[in-house]
Amino acid sequence: MGKFRFQLESFQDYRIRVASEQDASVVFEVLMDNARWLASKGIKQWPVSWLESIRPDIDESLSFGRFYIVERLDCPIAVFELRTEPEAVWNFDEAHYLYIHKIAVMREYAGLQIGASIINTIQNMARREGYVGVRLDCVSNNMLLCRYYQNFGFERIGTYQSSLIDLALFQLSFHTVK
Repeated sequence: MGKFRFQLESFQDYRIRVASEQDASVVFEVLMDNARWLASKGIKQWPVSWLESIRPDIDESLSFGRFYIVERLDCPIAVFELRTEPEAVWNFDEAHYLYIHKIAVMREYAGLQIGASIINTIQNMARREGYVGVRLDCVSNNMLLCRYYQNFGFERIGTYQSSLIDLALFQLSFHTVK
């Protein structure tokens, strides 16, 4: 599968750009900001120790151009990761889905619907690029986040069980009329 790349995209007064390896500290800090906040609320979505342990994976993903930064007035306010390759949690399904990971909005921008705008923008871009849909996952006992994704039309289609954690699998399929 080819690499997915947003063209320079914008919504409201925000713009989305591909993060470079030079953006590693910014991307990691936005993710850590969210991880610390989640921990303070007792939510086990991204434990800080887990996030620190996958730093090499984040760096690798940055080198492959999978991370994006959302900016307002050239100031980073959110990050997310997109993947096109079939993934283990999805049984390496070869269907042409776009995979969303690690959507994180700086806490001072929480409540402004930035996450919603990111998800909507990704859906629109995926449709235009010919993907059959979008997939994502979250910790299965994070009911608030599960409902959030369901409110966007994502259907919970299963659970991936690992020795570390159970992940709820969500999929939004685009239905085209021929």
